[in-house]
Amino acid sequence: MAASGRQGASAVERPPCWSSSRRNLARGIASLDEFHKEAVRAFGALLGTVSAQSAETFRTAAITVGGVDLEAIGLKRPTATWTYLVHENP
Repeated sequence: MAASGRQGASAVERPPCWSSSRRNLARGIASLDEFHKEAVRAFGALLGTVSAQSAETFRTAAITVGGVDLEAIGLKRPTATWTYLVHENP
């Protein structure tokens, strides 16, 4: 549906989440708080999983004078690195 409530070629389309956000606000539920609850549920076990998998990699990887053989355990080195700017104030 268009932003003005009417269909039209020049109207701006609202994202699908718009109506659920409006319903949440009408019921006194803050969408950002709901997002945070879901994010905590989704990522709550992430650090434990990463820690366990990292420890398993160190236990099983063959480390030689030339370094670790990642291909032997099915891992590859990244082909690129990414840097993310968190804020502009160093």
